[in-house]
Amino acid sequence: MASPFHYSFFVTDLEGTRPFQGEILGRHEGHCTEAWVDFDFFGNQISVHTTGTPATTEDKGAVDGIALRMPHFGADLRFVIEPRLRVECLPAEQVTMCLLDPRGSALEFKASRRPGGILGGTLRDVPRQARDRFTTGRTVATTDVL
Repeated sequence: MASPFHYSFFVTDLEGTRPFQGEILGRHEGHCTEAWVDFDFFGNQISVHTTGTPATTEDKGAVDGIALRMPHFGADLRFVIEPRLRVECLPAEQVTMCLLDPRGSALEFKASRRPGGILGGTLRDVPRQARDRFTTGRTVATTDVL
């Protein structure tokens, strides 16, 4: 078994970081001071600090022909629902996918082509015969993601 890792990085403020890491991502908070907080990241430790300037990121990483935002880090997760296009051609058109984290928690992610699109538009206004086309969804390649 691999040893746990520790990764530290700067954030602009702890008051905005705590709810995101704790409530949204479900990361348990560990040790902290007024200047930094540790979080459990799948059994590893990430430390967020306010004593410096957060790193700038650029779409400069070339992976499979995609400009990947760098620097970054992540976790190897399993898809429950592969990335797929939903409600195509409607204001709510989106790509959605669902993952399981290593502890089995389901995480759904959506990306909309239009600002506010995930909350806008409904199928109620689409003629009945056209609804199947909009609700079946089609699997999309990761390069198709909005």
